Amino acid sequence: MKIGILATPESLGGHIKTLLKCHIDVVKVERSHQLNEIDGLIISGEDNVELEELILNLKLVNKILKMAKNDFPIFGISEGTSILSKNKGKSLGLIDISVNLDSKNYYFQTFLEIPALGETPFKGVFTKDLYIEKVAPNVGILCKMVNGKIVFVRQGNFLVATFHPELAHDLRIHKYFIKIVKDGLT
Repeated sequence: MKIGILATPESLGGHIKTLLKCHIDVVKVERSHQLNEIDGLIISGEDNVELEELILNLKLVNKILKMAKNDFPIFGISEGTSILSKNKGKSLGLIDISVNLDSKNYYFQTFLEIPALGETPFKGVFTKDLYIEKVAPNVGILCKMVNGKIVFVRQGNFLVATFHPELAHDLRIHKYFIKIVKDGLT
């Protein structure tokens, strides 16, 4: 199994390191043809514009959309959530959510209760005030913060988190995505 990472520079290294700890082959997606080599895709970054430009410059939009129609597993992290949401102009529009579009940069950590990962809380590392404002009925909410902000959801093989699981030194969320990928291969 190979998982591709399409990320801005500040996000790339953490995901590579985390997936390697999970014993997964990693492909840094830099060309359209590399999408044919992978079984799942992580889209991650801190700057929405930079991430959109990366996807556009690499001419990946049509290929990703075509793969997504066949239930290809995709995990959006931080601004990857915005890219996958349906309320953003240049986004991929794959998941039936809307996010707050005027998120500010700030750093905080909090423990999150995520029943899909077990009873032990997961340390959520946030670098932006990014959250999911609305979800369609076909979207499963995996985690809300104590203040009610939605920060982790799943729709079929699409997963999004407004926080950075690769910074938590906890492999459970990446393993959760890996299971989605494995289930899609069977």
